[in-house]
Amino acid sequence: MRRFFIKFLTAAVIATVLTGTDTYAAPQPEISAEAAILVDAGTGSVIYSKNAQTSLYPASITKLMTILLTLEFAGGDYSAAVNFSENAVNSLPWDSSSIAMYPGETLTLEECFYAILLASANEVANAVAEHIGGSSENFAVMMSNRAKELGCANTNFTNPHGLHDEGHYTCAGDMAIIMRECIKHPDFIRFIQTSRYDIAPTQKQPDIRIMNNTNKLIQQNSEFYTEEVIGGKTGFTDEAGHTLVTYAQKGDAKLVCVVMKTPKNGIYTDTRSLINYGFEKYKETDIFNADSYTAKLPVMQNSSDTENITEIEVKPQRSVSLFLPDSFNVSDVEQTPILPKKLFAPVTEGEKVGHMMLMYNGVFLADIDLLSCARVDLIPVSTAAPAQITPVSAIIPAAANEPEEDTSRKEIITVAAFILFVFILVVITFRLTSKSSRYRPRISGYGSYRPHYSSRRIRSKYKYLYIKPNVSGRSTPERFKHKS
Repeated sequence: MRRFFIKFLTAAVIATVLTGTDTYAAPQPEISAEAAILVDAGTGSVIYSKNAQTSLYPASITKLMTILLTLEFAGGDYSAAVNFSENAVNSLPWDSSSIAMYPGETLTLEECFYAILLASANEVANAVAEHIGGSSENFAVMMSNRAKELGCANTNFTNPHGLHDEGHYTCAGDMAIIMRECIKHPDFIRFIQTSRYDIAPTQKQPDIRIMNNTNKLIQQNSEFYTEEVIGGKTGFTDEAGHTLVTYAQKGDAKLVCVVMKTPKNGIYTDTRSLINYGFEKYKETDIFNADSYTAKLPVMQNSSDTENITEIEVKPQRSVSLFLPDSFNVSDVEQTPILPKKLFAPVTEGEKVGHMMLMYNGVFLADIDLLSCARVDLIPVSTAAPAQITPVSAIIPAAANEPEEDTSRKEIITVAAFILFVFILVVITFRLTSKSSRYRPRISGYGSYRPHYSSRRIRSKYKYLYIKPNVSGRSTPERFKHKS
C-alpha cells in the first residue's frame, strides 16, 4: 500500500510538471472590512471586491477629493498664500484632527497639501476650500460634480474634510476611481510617501509645527510597515469606523486598495493581505500581437495622377505585453488604427505611415507605430506616362454646332436692338413734348398781353394777343393774330 501511494504521488508530480498545471491557487484573503476593493492602478481591472458599491461614510479619505481639486486648481504652482478665516478654524469640533492654526494665519498651498495628507488637518481643508470655492459649501458642490465626471455613481460630498454628515457618503469602488485619478499627479505621490514634514513658524505661531504621517504602512518603525506601499490616506469617525485608501507598487505591478469600516488596526492588516494577494495575481500578459493586424494603402505619384497607383501593406512595428492581473480581459482591449486615406511617393520600406492606439475601458495602454512593408519610388517626369493632350475640337465646338450658337447670338442682338429703338423713341417723344409746352402762350390777365417765351424767334413772330371780352365780363382768348 505504501509503495502504491509513493508511485501515485510521483506520477502526480510528474504530470504537474509536464502539463504546467498550477496545483496551488492563492485563496482570497479573509478581511474584517465591511467593504473593500483592489484594482490595477493603470487599467482599473478589479482583482478583489467586497461590497464595493455599498454606500458608506468615508471619514477623512474624503480629503483625497479635496486634494485632487486643489492640484487641478493650482496647476503645479503651490506658492499661493491660503488665508485662514474665523469660520475655517472655529467651525469645527474641538477634538477633530488639527494642526492648531489661528484665524488670520497663512500657509502656502504646498504646506496645506502636507497638512491635509499627513496630519489630516480639518481646518486646513476648510481654508483650502474657501480659497478655491469661496466657501466650504460651494467647494463641496465642486467635489461632488468632479466625482460624477470621473464616473463615481454612489458619492455625494457635503464638506471638504469628511466629518460626519448624513448626506456625506461614498463607496469603496468610487474611492478607488478618485485615487487612480490622484496618482496621475507626480506631486501627489511625493506628498503621500512623506513620513514627516515641518511647517516653519508663522506670524502667529513662533514654533515649528511637526507633522507625522498618520499612515502606519509607510512608517518604518511601525509593526505594519509594508515596503511595497507608496502611501495613502487614513480616516476615522465613530460612524464611519476606520477607512484607508492605499497606493502600492511592486516592480511593474501597481495597485490601488480601499478598505472601509474596519476595526482600529484592521485597515492595515486588511490592506496588507489584499495587496499581497494582488501582487501574486500579476503575470506578463500579451495584449496585442503584431501579426494579427494588417492593412493596405494606395500610393500615388501625385494628386492628379490616377493611373500610376501602387498598393502597399502596412503592419504594426511590435507586439505589446504588459504586466497585468489575471482578471484583465484581453478581449476588452480596443485597437484604434490611425492611417491616412492615401500616401504619395516616394515611400521607403519600414517608414512610419500611421499608428495604433490600444485602450482598455477608456484607459490608454500603448501606442504602436504602423510601418510600410514595401518601397515605392517617385517616377521621373521624363519617363512618366505622356500627358493626354486635349484636341482643340474638344474645346471649340465643331461647325455643325455653330447654328445653335449663332441663333442664340442673333436673339441677343435682336433684343438689344429693340431695347435701343424703344429708348430712342422715348427720348424723341420727350423732346417734342417739352418743346411744344415751351411754345404755348400764357394768359396773365384781362385785356392784356404779356409774352412769356424764352425764345427770341418766337417773341418776334407773335407781336400781340387780342383778347375779346365775353358777356360775363371776363376776357377769353379769341385768336392769335400775326402782323408783319
